[in-house]
Amino acid sequence: MDLKIMLSEHLVSLLIGMALSISIAFISFRLKALTAGGGVGTAIVGTIVFALGGMAAAVPLIIFFVTSSLLSHITPRRKIRALMLADKGKRRDIMQVFANGGIGAICVVLHAVTGNTFWFFCFLASICEAAADTWATEIGTMAASNPVSIISFRKIDPGMSGGITLIGTLAATAGAILVAFGSVPFIGWNRSPDDSLTGPIIASIIAGFAGSIIDSIVGASIQARFRCPVCGKATEKDIHCNRPTVLKGGVRFINNDIVNLLGTLSAAIFVLLFLR
Repeated sequence: MDLKIMLSEHLVSLLIGMALSISIAFISFRLKALTAGGGVGTAIVGTIVFALGGMAAAVPLIIFFVTSSLLSHITPRRKIRALMLADKGKRRDIMQVFANGGIGAICVVLHAVTGNTFWFFCFLASICEAAADTWATEIGTMAASNPVSIISFRKIDPGMSGGITLIGTLAATAGAILVAFGSVPFIGWNRSPDDSLTGPIIASIIAGFAGSIIDSIVGASIQARFRCPVCGKATEKDIHCNRPTVLKGGVRFINNDIVNLLGTLSAAIFVLLFLR
């Protein structure tokens, strides 16, 4: 009987998570925050996180998604120019969704299967990194001055990967903090008075921010960089001005999605090493 009740509860959680995820994905698609593929990816990632992670996992994911979508729709003229150079536009596709949320979804599954709470904080760190990177990009491209490369510290065009600004760095920190603390009211494990959340939460924030730095370093060093043969502009797109672009640096197959995936993975690894 206990097994039947447990299975029934899991089924209810799955159905609720699926319904919420599909609803959010559909609304986001209608609001042009997601492509059709991005909506499918959001429904998949959201269902896993909502059903297996509960509110403690769902709230950070929702905070990341809502704030990132809102920030992406703030488009002053300077940011529009940056979007023309960047690999992807405002609407997130399925690869962007998996790059930002795939590692987190895997960590939620591992937490549900093993019961080890450090997997939850690996999830949290990965979402902190996704928020930090997105906030830094969306707000940093609105900075009055051009970003500088995180490797060479030379000025680069807004929208090119690997660039950092002061306002973007502060935004990255704020994004990681907001996501991490969003989970705190919903973490309901039987923790002893000595088993404080402070260490794991701070570790998740630091790991998330560190992951965004790794993202920038990888973006500046090995992400593919192209030049348009028509207008001569540097870009991350393989097509520009309706013409194939020419590879000028980095590795051709390493695009922004792979860089984002490595960023979230590194954040999860950082917090795993800290908590193990």
